[in-house]
Amino acid sequence: KHPGGNVILYATAFKDQNGVHDVTESYREFHGRSKIANSYLNSLPKRPAECPREEIMIAFQKWREQLVKEGYFEPSLFHVSWRLLELVVFYLLGLYCFSFGDWFGCISGILIHGMFGVRCGWIEHE
Repeated sequence: KHPGGNVILYATAFKDQNGVHDVTESYREFHGRSKIANSYLNSLPKRPAECPREEIMIAFQKWREQLVKEGYFEPSLFHVSWRLLELVVFYLLGLYCFSFGDWFGCISGILIHGMFGVRCGWIEHE
C-alpha cells in the first residue's frame, strides 16, 4: 500500500505498448532523494523488466540527466529560505485578515490560507 494514498494509481494507470507498467521515472521524480523511500524500495523483491523501455522514456531520461548536469536539481539554500518566508507571510497575512472580523476579512483570510496550503504542497516536493 502506498503511504501517499491512491496517487500511485495515476502512475500505474497507463501501460506501454507491451502492456507493462513502468513507474521508474515517476518514482525518481517524487522520491529520488528520499532515504526512507529508497530503503523501502530496496527491501522489495525484484525481477527483470519484461520489455525494453520505450523511446520516449529514454529521451526523457537523457533530458533529465542533462538538467542534472546543468545543476537544476541542486538544492538552493536561498530558494528554500525564500519559499519558507513566503509561507510565513501567507500564514500571518491570513491571520491578519481574519482579525478584522467582517465577511471581507473572513473571505480574504480563507483565500490567503488556501494559497498557504497550496504553497505547502510545493514545499513538500522541493
